[in-house]
Amino acid sequence: MKNSTVTGTGFKFSRLRDKRTELANPKEYPLVIAFSGGRTSGMMLRHYLDTEKEKPIVLFANTGKERDETLDFVHEVETQWNINVVWLELDIVKTDLEKIKKYPSTRTRKNLIPKKTMLWYKQVNYETAARHQDEETPFDKVITTRQILPNAVSRYCSSEMKVRTMQRYLWDKGIYRMRNAIGFRSDEPDRGYDLLHSTDRDKMVSLEFPLMKLGVTVEDVTRFWEQQDFDLQLQPHEGNCHLCFLKKRRSLLLLLSSRPDLAKWWKEVEESKSVDCHGAGGQFNRNFTIEDLLKQTKDYEFDIQDTRDAMQCACTTAMSLAEIKEEEGGDTNGQNSRPKPGPKADSKRRTPPQKKRPLPKKKPNSAKR
Repeated sequence: MKNSTVTGTGFKFSRLRDKRTELANPKEYPLVIAFSGGRTSGMMLRHYLDTEKEKPIVLFANTGKERDETLDFVHEVETQWNINVVWLELDIVKTDLEKIKKYPSTRTRKNLIPKKTMLWYKQVNYETAARHQDEETPFDKVITTRQILPNAVSRYCSSEMKVRTMQRYLWDKGIYRMRNAIGFRSDEPDRGYDLLHSTDRDKMVSLEFPLMKLGVTVEDVTRFWEQQDFDLQLQPHEGNCHLCFLKKRRSLLLLLSSRPDLAKWWKEVEESKSVDCHGAGGQFNRNFTIEDLLKQTKDYEFDIQDTRDAMQCACTTAMSLAEIKEEEGGDTNGQNSRPKPGPKADSKRRTPPQKKRPLPKKKPNSAKR
């Protein structure tokens, strides 16, 4: 293997710390890396393999709509670097009290007991992992539990198939307190800041941002993989997920111009779901459908410049296992999750009573001359 030293040229965020963790000594707990199958995530993994005495727990959650090149890359990482990558997929199983006991939230356990089925995980490997050509994938399963398709507002594809699937695996192994390494670079500091100051994250998970502290930028990631014996065989605009709705339109058009076959499943799901939802929630992107994109690829002038994703998703880098706590109210199993209509708000705007200002005192009359 060629030189694998992880170095950075950007600004080092030495003060970026997790001040709100409840773990007094984080180093005493296992290190968990949620490997996304991307270059940045892989570079961070190499850093820990070179610096940690104990090997980390490396998890990869497959959605069934990952690019074949991504699955090949994950397999290359585990074989070339001689590490154990745990391959996971979301699964729907019959309600099992033993599995329910693994959930840390009492409220969640009570909500799951009366259900016939529950979301869980299953462990696979490179050979048995779901591929996009399969009739049923984890993506198909999670859509059946929802009334709408995932979109930029309701990104349950990432939360359910990635984060919570990994959480369930860890809980099943009795791991509730851990160190979680996040693959954010120093040229994207807002992501780390937002995560640290999130009010919803689990404080029992200690967050680490090694690439930020090393000052690693996207250029450093590119140079790192140029020095390796293998690399992810995808262009930056392609991404791990076939037609992720967080990509810019021009990125999707550029991708579909060379791989129109990738649109088949996404187009069919939109057409079937739009009937079920009567048009509402039946699209991955509210601004256009997959059918619209296929029509536009014929006349579109492509420019590979500025094809970075409009938004970052947890699928693009190592994700946070503390970012999404298990819901403690409502339907925590992800089923029938459309919010119920609440009572109508009072049409009259209520404002707090204002104190009356005291009248100004009259000036005393001047004495008559």
